[in-house]
Amino acid sequence: MIDTLETPRGKVTIRLARAEDLHAYRQLRLEALKNHPEAFSSDYDVNLARPPIESWAEGLNASLGDESTAMCFAEAGGQLVAMGGAFQEKSPKTAHNGTIFAIYVKPEWRGLHLGEAVVAACEEWARLKGISNLHLAVASVNTPALQVYLRSGFRVYGVDPRWTFANGTYYDEILMLKELS
Repeated sequence: MIDTLETPRGKVTIRLARAEDLHAYRQLRLEALKNHPEAFSSDYDVNLARPPIESWAEGLNASLGDESTAMCFAEAGGQLVAMGGAFQEKSPKTAHNGTIFAIYVKPEWRGLHLGEAVVAACEEWARLKGISNLHLAVASVNTPALQVYLRSGFRVYGVDPRWTFANGTYYDEILMLKELS
């Protein structure tokens, strides 16, 4: 699964993760967690303190070796500029469900529809896995991300109140769904 987008900033490739993405993935993930603590349930300080790079390999390798998980990246000029992941539930009774997670676009690449492109790549992977319900959760204060998901065909089905607590504030999570079949 590889797609190419032409943007005002140049060509961007949307693709699945590769083993050589490990260090760039760590850097991009830490940037996301540090700059937007309200948007992610993972914590920057906890992730920064993780043991050497091998522990980061576990997360990335899950998408390389585990058929129930995928990480997708947007790459421009040899740099990762956006990311997102998806996983499939493993129980036979819930395997028709998937979840999108960890969507992030570097600030200087926002407004170019890379969020939609990464979501579309996750959705393509989900369809190939036979997933019929694709879920995600977005912080209620993250209006740009909410708009990306709405433009991508997701609908709101609920709210999880006070889901995260960052910088002294509780944040609700908006629960969203896209039915793929």
